[in-house]
Amino acid sequence: MDLVPTGMRRLFLLPLLISAILRGQEPAPMLEELVVEAVGTERKIDKTQLSPAATASPGAVTQVGQEEISLLSVESYGDLFRSVAGVTVNNFGQGAVAYGISLRGFPSGSHGKDVAFFLDGIPLNESGGSPTGYADLNILVPELIESFDVIRGPLSVRSGNYALGGTIDIRTFDQPRSRVAVSGGSYESGRLLGTYGFSPGSVDLSFTGVGEATEGYRDNTEIYSTNVLGSAAFKMLNGTGVVRLQAYQNDFGAPGYLNRDLLEAGVIGRRAAIDGTDGGSKDYVSLGFTYRDGDPDGGDRTLGTFYALHNESTRWANFATTPGLGTQGQRDVTTGTVGGRLEKYFVKDRFGILAGMEHRSDFSELDRFSTIRRRIQARTRDVNADQHNSAAYLQLDHKPTGWAKLTLGGRYDHFFVDGENALVAGGDFDVDYGEFSPTAGASFDIGGGATIFVNYAEGLRAPSIIEELPVNADLTIADQRSYEVGGSFESDKWEALLSVYHSELEGEIQAAPAGFGIQNLGESRRIGADLQARYQAYDDGQVAVALLGTASYVDTELLTGAGGNVPNVPEYQVGAGVETQYRPGGGESVIAFRTDCTFVGPSDLTTSGTVTTGTFSRITAKLSYRNDSWNGMEAYVSAIGYPGSRLDESAFAFGGAAAVSPQAPVSFRAGLSFQF
Repeated sequence: MDLVPTGMRRLFLLPLLISAILRGQEPAPMLEELVVEAVGTERKIDKTQLSPAATASPGAVTQVGQEEISLLSVESYGDLFRSVAGVTVNNFGQGAVAYGISLRGFPSGSHGKDVAFFLDGIPLNESGGSPTGYADLNILVPELIESFDVIRGPLSVRSGNYALGGTIDIRTFDQPRSRVAVSGGSYESGRLLGTYGFSPGSVDLSFTGVGEATEGYRDNTEIYSTNVLGSAAFKMLNGTGVVRLQAYQNDFGAPGYLNRDLLEAGVIGRRAAIDGTDGGSKDYVSLGFTYRDGDPDGGDRTLGTFYALHNESTRWANFATTPGLGTQGQRDVTTGTVGGRLEKYFVKDRFGILAGMEHRSDFSELDRFSTIRRRIQARTRDVNADQHNSAAYLQLDHKPTGWAKLTLGGRYDHFFVDGENALVAGGDFDVDYGEFSPTAGASFDIGGGATIFVNYAEGLRAPSIIEELPVNADLTIADQRSYEVGGSFESDKWEALLSVYHSELEGEIQAAPAGFGIQNLGESRRIGADLQARYQAYDDGQVAVALLGTASYVDTELLTGAGGNVPNVPEYQVGAGVETQYRPGGGESVIAFRTDCTFVGPSDLTTSGTVTTGTFSRITAKLSYRNDSWNGMEAYVSAIGYPGSRLDESAFAFGGAAAVSPQAPVSFRAGLSFQF
């Protein structure tokens, strides 16, 4: 079956056409007030500073800038986050199905549902997704990311629903540098990117087109995608307004999950696919507007974000674990979302006050069918639901002395849900409920570059409007309580961040594929620690060598029923890396090399621990050369490998048996780009 329509193949050429057309134009001089540097760096914010920045909060926050992103081996979006301590990434190997990205001991198999994701203020978690909170980040373009913050735990008063494990807040450049890039590698992978920015009059415009294709390691893992983005930045009132438009489309195959016992016995090949017609497609369009004025890092600041998006996705999946068996199902999800946020941070004497309000409305439709090779046999689900989430939040920062800051805040969320389960008599449901989530913390500068912090925060998880409320309309919000203590240290050579946490959740939900049903596991507890460190071992202005390290540990426990552990949570992760840069003659060229090795511990796949995974390791390496005097030319080669087990990153318990998606033993990629 041809999974790639002719129109899709034509769209794949779009980046080349954009670059060819736009390179014929001379860029106009950019407005001085709106110039944005394309090399992002981490903004060092003191935790005792009165600032709205996430890194100034009394918690464990890591910020990653474009400079570090450019050194990483990034083959897909999950690779952006793997080097951050405490982040677990699960590449399911199911085409363009959303990865599992988790924090703070939440399951890695839940498609990011327990982390709140934002892209330039636009929420990426899908309330009508399966599971609810499903976060598909395939729409990201790494070259356009200025920086992102990883906020561990439910500390951020801005986040609300889905932020049980934490928040990942991603920001892109208002106007990235113009460039053309091409890359390719293993398994017939290829990627084309064209970006062009210019300034007609008083507006800075930017257009980007990306086309990407891969056949994948396993049978039926091809992905074909196009991504078109545009932005306009302009002076507005006392600040800057930015309008962003994005249209993303993909088609993909999905190989399914294989029975681990049969695979290890050699009965099934590692590249085998369960059903050659499994796969799916996605169409995503978003329009966003952001206004900001003031200092983003300290002092008074105003921020407003408004957005509208439309998301359609279809997936065909057979969750048997032996090729040729089982039945296929089709899931269609259509969601429209509109919303916005307005907040103000202002400083008065020794006080900083953050006040904000937001609203989000989701209009979701879910249809499920039983199918045979994508041919519909019967409708099995028909749910329509609208959810309106209004929220207000307030945070007060106080500096009683120059070396301490106290923080007290809270957020109130109210949900209005109206839906219909059309295949069930009397299937209408209409509910509303609200929840207040307080936060409190303190940061202390103890001198010598060391800071300690402590916080308490409550999070929430609203019931799924697609999977839970249509079955039981009496469900309400599940509360989370989180405690954290930690510290950071910075010197000329060292950067380190350590945190220890304890959290409890009222209603632990285990997501499951169609046919298995979600499970409410009751109350749960997590105790863990995260450590991230960097040591600048050598730097003479020409040669720089840095040593990198991460470590995470978590112990989970179910406190009700038969007890046990939370499934799909690695017990530990340990990472080590080396980053080197060489500037010949201290000039405009740089040769960079970075390698990382990560060891991931075992996970229980069932609450009883009768089915588990083993440990596995993952190694990445990237060698790059950049010469700013040659139109910013950059060339690189990178590799990603699994030297040990390739069956343990993506593994689940299907009906009591382990089902796995084998990873590729090694993959290579090379690329070349020019700026203009």
